[in-house]
Amino acid sequence: DLLDIGSYYWYYDGKSHLMNYWNPVIRGFSSNKISNYGIRPVIRLDSNVLVVSGDGSLENPYVLGK
Repeated sequence: DLLDIGSYYWYYDGKSHLMNYWNPVIRGFSSNKISNYGIRPVIRLDSNVLVVSGDGSLENPYVLGK
């Protein structure tokens, strides 16, 4: 469910230091050795973790709690 989301997305492989991407057409991963891209991390939180304050901005980041 987390890998095959039906669209392209990028992730950084810390072991190989490559930007890899999911290709939904071939339903597999490919690598890109020559391009620089920004990464927006995505995490899956446990259902009992809540955002207790903040708006997610640099000046007012989210604060998580239970």
